[in-house]
Amino acid sequence: MSDTIHTATGTRPKRRSIGTLLILAVNLPLVAALALLLPLDYRREMEDAITAKHASLEEEAMTIYQGLSFLGQKDRRESVQKYIDTVCARMQASRSPGHHIVVHWNGRLWQSDAHHRPSPEILLAMQQAAVSSDHRADVGDQTLVVGTFAGNGVEVHVSEYTTNIRRSIRREILLHLTWLAGLAVTAAVIVNVVLWRIVTHPVKRLSSAVSRIAHGDYELKANGFRSREMNDL
Repeated sequence: MSDTIHTATGTRPKRRSIGTLLILAVNLPLVAALALLLPLDYRREMEDAITAKHASLEEEAMTIYQGLSFLGQKDRRESVQKYIDTVCARMQASRSPGHHIVVHWNGRLWQSDAHHRPSPEILLAMQQAAVSSDHRADVGDQTLVVGTFAGNGVEVHVSEYTTNIRRSIRREILLHLTWLAGLAVTAAVIVNVVLWRIVTHPVKRLSSAVSRIAHGDYELKANGFRSREMNDL
């Protein structure tokens, strides 16, 4: 298709209709905003979920610490191990695959063994996460987030994999973002319909009337527009 229009005075470039220009002006910024904001909002909500999980792990660590304070001096090693194993066992491995507990008490070390996760690697990762600014550390191909509570010579660390946190919250976040995108699309449709009724359709009517007049239909009356400016034209 040619990009020029031939007229009696020569040729001129073919231009987009006012309807096309309005659609582009309204919809392109909206699409660009959605393409930018939705991924940013997704990442922000994911980070908020991990931050909330860290707070929950710190509360769990504090609860474990308070429970440890009731253990007596006799057979402490066996009592502590049994206690943290019992607490960790309550977390189902399928729902919380990265849940792990580490206790430091007066130079002694305990790791929960309920799900057979104790290892030097996970211990090192939890110790690194406990002193990092984001409370996270890598172990293998996974990332741990760790909640810590300490006092009176006792340190309690509780961990969870960030991938598990993301997986559990992903569906909820995607539903939320889908709702936002649907609301934006609905608003765009309403704006497009209003623009079509107020601007695009009247301009097309007027353009058609001018074309007919140009071809000799001098009796034509182009009126009945909703706006004063279109009727004046």
